[in-house]
Amino acid sequence: MSVEISEIYHKETDNNDRQMSMRRFLLVRERDLTGVSGIGIVAEGAEFTSGLAVLRWLREPYAVGVFQSVADLVAIHGHEGATHIHFLDQA
Repeated sequence: MSVEISEIYHKETDNNDRQMSMRRFLLVRERDLTGVSGIGIVAEGAEFTSGLAVLRWLREPYAVGVFQSVADLVAIHGHEGATHIHFLDQA
């Protein structure tokens, strides 16, 4: 069974225009413009091979968000440059 899953996964990712691997990231906030999430590492996430990004906040209520791309995530949560993405995995 694992060979079949592996073949399906590689077929899907090989056909992807971006030619990337799934990678983990941290959302790091230098300044908290809203006073809600704090500063430092405030969330963790993953960027999938399709470019889809999932974010999980590290403070209550520990919400999860799904975005079409990391760029979309930053456009919403970037706080005008006060927040950046730190990738843990190589592209």
